[in-house]
Amino acid sequence: MFWNNHTGIKSTTANAYIEAFNRTNLHVLTRSMVKKILITGTGNNTRAYGVLFNRNGTENIMVNASREVIVSAGIPKHALQHFYH
Repeated sequence: MFWNNHTGIKSTTANAYIEAFNRTNLHVLTRSMVKKILITGTGNNTRAYGVLFNRNGTENIMVNASREVIVSAGIPKHALQHFYH
């Protein structure tokens, strides 16, 4: 995160790269825990069609994708604390 002296606005990854594009075909959910990537097909003909996840105390939310499933993960802050203590 950095401070832009010209605009007086803090810039984060979210507002610099995600929110700035205002894409209707991309949905980003933070603080979500993916339980399962839903896959169809067998062998070399497999395809991810959605995800099953938990978010804000709601469990087993299922979302289907019309084109692509992109899952990105970061390490939780509490997990990092174990490395430095």
